[in-house]
Amino acid sequence: MWTLGSSWRPSRLALGVGMIAHLFAATAFSQEAVRWLDKDSNAVLAIDVAAAYRSPIAKENQWAKKAAESFIAQEVFLPPSVSRVTIGTQLELNASLDPVRQHCFMELKPGTDLDTVAALAGGSVEKVGEHRGLAVAGGRYVVEAGPQKWLMVQPGGRQAGLRWARSGAAKSSQVSVFLTNAVESVSEQYPIVVALDLSDVVTSSAAKSVLEELPGSPLKGDVLEKATNVLASVQGVVCRVHLGTSRVAQCRIEFGQSAAPLQSVALPLVQAVLNLWGASLEDSTAWKAHAEDYALVFDGEITATGLKRLISVVHPPNVSAGGADAGESQPAATIAASQKYLHSIKHEMDELRATVKKTRDNHALWFERAARSIDELPLKNVDQDLQVFGGRVSSSLRYQGQTERMSKIRKGTRQAQTQSNTFFSGVGSYGEVYRRVPGGNSAAISAEENEAASSVKFSESKQIEDGMVEIRRKLTQKYNHEF
Repeated sequence: MWTLGSSWRPSRLALGVGMIAHLFAATAFSQEAVRWLDKDSNAVLAIDVAAAYRSPIAKENQWAKKAAESFIAQEVFLPPSVSRVTIGTQLELNASLDPVRQHCFMELKPGTDLDTVAALAGGSVEKVGEHRGLAVAGGRYVVEAGPQKWLMVQPGGRQAGLRWARSGAAKSSQVSVFLTNAVESVSEQYPIVVALDLSDVVTSSAAKSVLEELPGSPLKGDVLEKATNVLASVQGVVCRVHLGTSRVAQCRIEFGQSAAPLQSVALPLVQAVLNLWGASLEDSTAWKAHAEDYALVFDGEITATGLKRLISVVHPPNVSAGGADAGESQPAATIAASQKYLHSIKHEMDELRATVKKTRDNHALWFERAARSIDELPLKNVDQDLQVFGGRVSSSLRYQGQTERMSKIRKGTRQAQTQSNTFFSGVGSYGEVYRRVPGGNSAAISAEENEAASSVKFSESKQIEDGMVEIRRKLTQKYNHEF
């Protein structure tokens, strides 16, 4: 099994001078962002928000307007005047890619003031030594590190944020060259970049195991050994997203050796690794792949859901909602907050259902990310019964994700020891489950475990759907308002 660790507006000067100034400023812009990133970051998300909003797809779908509305509603902390966001995250490089700590560096358009944002987000700005800070809902704390430069750490809040601000930007980037290059590759053409540093992570035995288990086991002998050496030298993966009339992703897996030995298995390899992480991405099945010097390159269109999941690997910050508007009555505030909460749960479930239908691979990571998204939904003014329902849904999604991971482990164990029976006991979100699993041949074992995992998903999904119907009925009767 594969185990990880197991805007710039031109001035009215002459065109040539303006272009040179623009290029110089853009470079400095990127270099400063990486100097603020924490040295322990092994994943980054960098977004040129202004460039993204200028894209045809953003204009057509009114991204800027929707983002401003979400900020005012305090669903996310992304001020309307932000020009660029750079997030460095320290991930536990395990199967579920759990985030340990996240450092968010925001660069805003000239004239942006923390006091103005405080008026919209709620709360008041405080002066702490040389810095000003603002506590926002959800335990987050925003620190003004300089003019139009804000910091936010998660977890850690006020203490971590102020200590980060006092330490200041480093003289040079402290993260790996790979991540530095990824952040500095953000451009008008590719305004969204996600990168994961995998250096010193993949062992030769793990690499060989993945290659040997590819469908049909296409690599043998010396060819397998060469491919294993290349895969074990992996440096990381960087995905850049172009926004035109559609979304197009270009993902590069970079190695310390020539990637040529892996070209023939490029697509099945990436599908196998995604499957092992529990992160099947249906968009990638239609991507094109080729070897390019020391990299495997994959490119193709990516859906809105695919982009959301790609970004969720680094997990950008969300905040809980603030209070209701001063002029809004409590029942009206409860109805509005509860409607939005229920709609968000339904949206997460619809996306998961569509993904499961499109691909038959492992989706454990997406179940876990959806559960976390539901846990972080705004709770202020949300009906108590609905909050309980939301908690049960997130618990169920985690259980379904765990079931997929355990199914894969049991499948491998049984295939290695087909002569013995296996007794499995697990705890689901709706009670205990016990079953006896017989031995058998490899194909039969695979079919049995897949069927067992599918059975759990079917049962849990039905429980959620039935619960959704019941909570809608209950809320409609309680508030005499449609949900």
